[in-house]
Amino acid sequence: MTDKFCSQCGSANRLRAKFCIQCGRAFGRMQVKRQFCAECGTARKPHAKFCLQCGTAWAQSVAPEPPLQQPAPRGVVLPPFADLPLLDDEDARAETQIDPASAHPPSPLDEEPLIRRGGKTGIILTEKELARLRQQSERPMFIYTAKPLKRR
Repeated sequence: MTDKFCSQCGSANRLRAKFCIQCGRAFGRMQVKRQFCAECGTARKPHAKFCLQCGTAWAQSVAPEPPLQQPAPRGVVLPPFADLPLLDDEDARAETQIDPASAHPPSPLDEEPLIRRGGKTGIILTEKELARLRQQSERPMFIYTAKPLKRR
């Protein structure tokens, strides 16, 4: 339902709209039709009895609101994903089928046997494997070592 018109650009807006859909101007609580002086064209201030520019009494000189200017044309708005190429059904099926083996790179955790000591489970890694595992992991890791690690 378009019941409210923007005082800046004249576009129709929904009654509950807080901003104009065309120019973005905020709607106040009350939309008051502005009055302009017939002598000089100055906008009337609320509750003023005389024009602040030329001094003419408002009761005598009330001009209609000047015509609204058309807003400048804006860029073409495309729907989301409009720039992506359309796929045939066969292409889409081929892209959605993922080989489980290639989904994740091999991890030392998959290859090495687990060691259990004192209720804790782990694996033995070389320094090189440990560095590679740290680079691949996105989560923080808790590493227990037999010797202290060198700080960088």
